[in-house]
Amino acid sequence: TSLVGSEMCIRDSRNDVKQHDAIKHLIDQGVSGLILEPTQSLQILEDHPIHKLLNSTDIPVVTTHWGINSKSVSTVTLDDIYAGRLAAQYLLKMGHTRIGYIYKKDIQAGYDRHLGFSEELEKLGYPLKENYCYPFTGFDEAENGFQGYTLTKKMLEDNDEPPTAIFYFNDNLAIQGYKALSEMNMEVPEDVSVLGFDDHNNAAIVSPPMTTFAHPKYDLGRWVAKIIIDEIENNFNRLPMKLIFEPKLVERGSVADITS
Repeated sequence: TSLVGSEMCIRDSRNDVKQHDAIKHLIDQGVSGLILEPTQSLQILEDHPIHKLLNSTDIPVVTTHWGINSKSVSTVTLDDIYAGRLAAQYLLKMGHTRIGYIYKKDIQAGYDRHLGFSEELEKLGYPLKENYCYPFTGFDEAENGFQGYTLTKKMLEDNDEPPTAIFYFNDNLAIQGYKALSEMNMEVPEDVSVLGFDDHNNAAIVSPPMTTFAHPKYDLGRWVAKIIIDEIENNFNRLPMKLIFEPKLVERGSVADITS
């Protein structure tokens, strides 16, 4: 098989039904391979129509940020459990024990990062308190696209003893948190420290510059492309693989050291 002159088709979907139909349409159209990052990935179990559809096709499939249990599907992802553990270790090292967490719970990355974060806090003697943990779903986000802003305010209003640090699932949520904290006359990091995730371009230019974790999206995308091309060109001898990247802390100025 030669990929010279090949075309790339991109489909976007926001729910299970549209997602299943989009995947089936692409397969029926005769695509040579499929790259997939599913929405609400935690709901796609072995008996789910999307899982069955992917297992029934002979074309190469590479998924991102989804730990699908299939011998016929390759996946490229970030070690989000490890990322959560690193976040817990870092905030505790900086002296924070009252720690809030705002995250998206219905996707693989959100579930895994929360698992690593909560387990590490528990292991180190500072379990994540339920009143400091504010999850949301894709449905919540569709109704209100400012979950970081809304939940930061709610967390601080609901707790007489507010957290000294908040870990956000991504930098976009954290930037919304900056806005909420500012409106409540609270300073970052003097009153509340902020830890983001992704190292989005805006993370370096907010004030103060945000401490976050680098998410190697470019390298991840390059490997996805390399794997799908290799599997298309060697379809009859392909060996599906799992490639896992590790996050890296990018320390700036949004997390205060309160150990002294």
